[in-house]
Parts: sequence; C-alpha cells; structure tokens
Amino acid sequence: MPVRLKGKLFTIFCLLWICAHSRDTLVVDHSFQQIDILSVGSLYSTPDAEMDIEVVQQLPQSDWKPLSATGTVLYSLDQVYWVKSTLKNEGQQTLSVYIEVGNKRINELQFFVRRDTGLFTSEVTGDYHPFHRRVIQHPSMICPVELGVGETVTIYINYIKTGETISLDTRLWEKKYFERTSRRDGFLMAMFFGFALCILLWSVFIALFLGAPLFRYFVIYIFACIAMALIVTGYGAMYLWPNNPYFNGLSYFSLSIYYLSLIQIIRIYFKTAETLVRFDIFYRIAGSLLLVLTVLTVLHWSLPSLLKVASGKFGLALLLLINIAIIWTCFASFRKFKNYDGLLFLTGFLFCLTAIVLFDLEQMFAISTPWGIGMTLIAILLDLSILMWLFTRKIREAYLNKSQLEQELAQSRFLAADALLEGQMEERRRLSQDLHDGISIKLALFKRKLERYWPQRSPETEELMEDVGLIAEDIRAFTHAIAPIKLEEQQLEEAVEDLVYEVEKATELDVQVEFDLQEHQIAPKVKYALFYTFQELLNNTVKHAQARAVVCHWQEEKQRVYLQYEDDGIGFDTTAPAYGIGFKNIQARANLLNGGFRFSSNRRGSRFSFWVERSEAV
Repeated sequence: MPVRLKGKLFTIFCLLWICAHSRDTLVVDHSFQQIDILSVGSLYSTPDAEMDIEVVQQLPQSDWKPLSATGTVLYSLDQVYWVKSTLKNEGQQTLSVYIEVGNKRINELQFFVRRDTGLFTSEVTGDYHPFHRRVIQHPSMICPVELGVGETVTIYINYIKTGETISLDTRLWEKKYFERTSRRDGFLMAMFFGFALCILLWSVFIALFLGAPLFRYFVIYIFACIAMALIVTGYGAMYLWPNNPYFNGLSYFSLSIYYLSLIQIIRIYFKTAETLVRFDIFYRIAGSLLLVLTVLTVLHWSLPSLLKVASGKFGLALLLLINIAIIWTCFASFRKFKNYDGLLFLTGFLFCLTAIVLFDLEQMFAISTPWGIGMTLIAILLDLSILMWLFTRKIREAYLNKSQLEQELAQSRFLAADALLEGQMEERRRLSQDLHDGISIKLALFKRKLERYWPQRSPETEELMEDVGLIAEDIRAFTHAIAPIKLEEQQLEEAVEDLVYEVEKATELDVQVEFDLQEHQIAPKVKYALFYTFQELLNNTVKHAQARAVVCHWQEEKQRVYLQYEDDGIGFDTTAPAYGIGFKNIQARANLLNGGFRFSSNRRGSRFSFWVERSEAV
C-alpha cells in the first residue's frame, strides 16, 4: 500500500476517533480539506444579547452542548447562540484555515479566536451591516486562522438572528481548497445569472412587443427569482448593495412578489375566472393577504418581535396552502379538460416548489432538510426554462390561431364582398332593363301620340316635343351609365377608353390614361370596382371641378392594384357633405375588397388614390 494512502487512512481514523471521544476538538494536518462544525462544535444559547466574550470563555464545559446532539437549525425568538470549537495542528507545517458561516442571512455575527498569544476579535458583521465590515470580501462570512505547528486555538462564533429560524451553517476549510471551491461556485453563479438574464430579456421583449399579460407577470416572476437568488447567495450584498444592508433582509419580500406574480400567472394561464371559479376565489383572497404581508416584510426592521414571528408563521402557512392549490389546479385542469399543459406547468413548477416547501418546513418547524442554495438555484433555472418554453409555445399557438381566424374572417369578408358586388351588378342590370323597357318605351309612345295630336306644330309645341326628346335621351344615357359593363367579354382598358372617348366628345376635358396592369390576374369584381370608381371620379370632375385636364394611372405595386387619379380643377372642401356621400360609397367599395381610398384637394386641383390588395385581386 502506498505511503501516501496510508497517511490519509491514518488521518481519517484519527478524525473518527477524535469525533467519538472529544466533543469540540479537531486535530488537523496538511491533508485536511473541509469539515462541518456540527461534528466537532459545542453550542451555548442565552437570552442575554450583551454577554461578552470574556464571560463566555469562563462558562463551564457542562453549559455547552454538542452540536451533533442539538443540530444546527434552531428557532430563535430572543435567543443568542454561541458556538465553540477547538483546532489543533499536528502537522509538520503551518496551516491556513477558513471558518465559513454559509448562512448569508445571519443578522449579526462575530468571530473570536483564542490562542496563547491573545484574543482576536473580528468586527460585527451580518446582513444588518455593510459588506465592508467582513474580514474577507466574500458572499459568505469568513474568518481566517493561521495554525502554527503544534498550536491549539479555540474559536468562538456569536450568532444573532431573532424572531425566526436560524441555520448555523458553519464549516472549517483548508484555505487553498476553499479558494478552489469558491472559484468553481463563482463560475456556476455567473452561469446561473447569465442564463436567468437571457430568459428575462427574452420575456421582456415578448411582454413589450406582443403585449401578452402572461409574460408581463412572468417578467415580474423572473425578477423575483433573481432577487431571491442574489439575496440567499450573498452576491447582491457583495456587488449590488454593499452599503445598503436593508436589502439583505428583503428575501421574504422577494418571496411574496414571487407568489403574487405566480398567482396571476396561474389565473391567466388556466383561465380560472372562467373554468375553475372556486380556485380563482381562493387565489384572489390569498393574493390580498399576501399584499398585506408584503407590506409587513418591507417594514420588518421596525416590527415588534412577536408581530414579526406571527406574520412570518402565517405567511409561511399561506404559502404552503398556495402551493397545494397550484398542484390541485394543475390536476383539476387536466382532469376537466384533458389539458396536458397543466401537467407540463406543474412539472416546471415542481422544481421550485420542492425547494420552497423544504425551506418553509425548515423555517416553520426548525428542522434540518436537504434544502440548500445549490438546490434552489438549480430549481429556479429548471423552473424558468420549462415555464419559458411552455409560455412561448402557448403564445405561438395563440398567434397561429389568431392568424388563422384573421384569414378566415378575411375570406368570409371577401366572399361577402363578392356576393354584395354581384348583387349590385345584378340590381344595375335589372334597373337598366326596367328603364329601357319601361319608361323609355312609354316616352317614345308618348312622343308619337303628341306628333299625331299636333301634326301642325307651333313654336310652343315644338319646344314641348324637344323637351320630351331630351328627357328620353337623358333616360337612355342614364340607362347605359348604370348598366354593368361586360368586363368578362371586354378588357378594362377598352371600357375605360370608351368612357374617356364619350367624355372628351361631350366636353372640352383632356383625359390621359396610363395602363400598367396584367388584367388576366384581376378578378371581374375588382375590375367593376376600379371602373365604377373611375367613372364616379370622372363624373365629379366634369360636374364640379371646372378642370381642363385629368391624368389617371392604373398600376400594380407591392401586391396592390392602384387607381391614381388627378385633375387640375378648382378643388373642393373635403369636409363638405355634398362630396361626402359619393366618396363614402367609394370608401365602402374599397373596404369590401380589403383596400383603401384616400384623397386631397386644394386650389390647384384634386388627387385621389384607390387601391385593392393583390390577394383580393387574384
């Protein structure tokens, strides 16, 4: 067997023997790395917060109880705790040892090291004091001890944390081994906060740009998780608020915000107000109580001890009830709606739930549990990752459903527009036919009767006959105007040219038309809409604009079919009712075809733009 292995086995045997025969002495040498002080320390508790180290050193050994018998998780109302441990270096070289108190939320803490040469006393530190008061700048509270060859020292640690459960999480480390372990833990912490911040930024982006209420509360949830992690690990006190120890005591405040946001997430995600009404009532009541407790946690520095204890116990009990309600909600949603998302949500939440429940049990009943900082951080990361994936998937599904619904609505509107336009054209055909076959024929017969009645015409009768002819001509022109053009048989460009020819023949208006359309890709109803819009604009120009020229562009651009119309007339008041009706008809036509209509006018002329989406034109 190698000599080195024999030495290690001998050291382990010596440590076991010492632990079995001595309550507070730890023999160390160069092979020592780390040990929990529970194995070798002794505990003394007293309500006297003013007891000094000189008195404590004089206490008889019988007043000290082995930590292995009492445990290191204790409920402290008005008690102050002292821990004593003796170290002896039996190695052949000087040994550097660190005493680490891992509990980052000890209110006040002080180290004392008694050796033959005197007593070392550290400054009072803890989460009630600024960070710079610590002997070594580290998230944990640490006291270094140099052990000479054969030297024995006695370590005293004074813990003060009144009104709640206290964990005497204390270890003895060999210096270099502690530094290696600390660097590894620091790297893992950096990874944790980096990953958590990435999730936070992504959630903020979704909350801001998609306006999703679920993600707004999820952002608050992540903030609370990060705040709790900063407090329980001590990195917040070290880097973010070293001179503001008030923030060290806000872990319960962060826990309250965590649960308040979680309650809202549950209500939104499972729609409890609609589907699980009894659970929703419970969550609203629990949320109101939590708000009150949240205010008390902010004021905890000034609260009497009894009120602090009562509110703490009640708060922890309320959190346990909320945890139970969340589990029940997930299963109820699954059982009622066969919604597997509820089980997925519970899977993500269970990681944090396990850590928080263990912490609650430790705080409520002062028992030792597997709960620890590492477990909490791992639980938070798993929780955030699963919930982020779950919520993002739900947002994506909602977005896809919304897009599908919009497409269905657009299709329905398109079909309705098609039916409406077809109905309008059919009505135009009927009205044109009625005018042609009815009034026009009757006027022709009436004119013949007048001719037979007055074979010899006077100027008055001649004028009357001329008026009847003009009326018949107007009716014939109106009949042709309202009759639908046969765009199924005739090109839109040809119909427009025919209309322009008629207008230019009857007026002095110069109409220029530029076509850049692929008509075979345009549906008949769109052609009708474009033509009748052009006809109405041209009619308004002839009647009201006093224009000399009109320029009209028909073109396709960016998936749209455009009719751009411009005249050089005197313009018009765009707010006048006389122009509102006709333009409202054009606007309604544009809306039916998922398009638009815009116009502007001044003394130099008027400009109109009518368009329809290409998707509606195919």
